[in-house]
Amino acid sequence: MQFFQGEGGQGEERPGGNCFWYQSEFFEPFKDNKVELLVPKLVFLALNLGGLALGIWKLNTLGLLPTHALDWGSSLAPPQKKEPFKECKIVEGDAEDLPFPTD
Repeated sequence: MQFFQGEGGQGEERPGGNCFWYQSEFFEPFKDNKVELLVPKLVFLALNLGGLALGIWKLNTLGLLPTHALDWGSSLAPPQKKEPFKECKIVEGDAEDLPFPTD
């Protein structure tokens, strides 16, 4: 797990806030009071979100995303056997002549 957290194990230090910490570390060499970094940071964010959206779209077009009920079928419990109908009476004939109880 140390491989994913870096050499210092930053995952323990900042749980949940790692994405902002890495982003600020990326722009640290460009930090200057004379230069405004808001626009480059927004472009950086937009390009990464665009790449993520493109990847998700590509996975969806290849049919690799679980979007249908059958994709989740392996996680469902097998169906239980049901008892056959008791006191079931089959009546054939015209629907108007069948003995149904009325309201």
